[in-house]
Amino acid sequence: MRTAAALCDDTGSATVQLVICLPLVVFVIMLVIQAGAYYHAQQVAKIAADRAVAVARTEYGTADFGQAQAEHVLKVVGDGSLSDPHISVTRAAGQVRVSVAAGAPHFVPLWPATVHAASAGPIEEFDDGARHG
Repeated sequence: MRTAAALCDDTGSATVQLVICLPLVVFVIMLVIQAGAYYHAQQVAKIAADRAVAVARTEYGTADFGQAQAEHVLKVVGDGSLSDPHISVTRAAGQVRVSVAAGAPHFVPLWPATVHAASAGPIEEFDDGARHG
């Protein structure tokens, strides 16, 4: 028959606590890293869209200039963190619209695997400086 002292023995309880808590701690750390990687990918996509609009909206800018600028930003700033980027630049009706969609780093299940960013702005128009009146 066991004694009262044997029933209160804590031998091995630290191991059980470690076995239960360590996977949770590792998962939380992975969530933090995943959130940071996703946020970075979102910001890179947004910067690429903003820069493409800035280039394409100038008086002599074109949609192709905007496309090239977005690709350059994704290459330099993104440094390969975005996969399979799709860039759409339209310049019509006095507006420039850019949308960027790309695959984001993804290693936590059920986390969004793509990022989307869009930007728009008016096309710059300059007059000859004469006052109309």
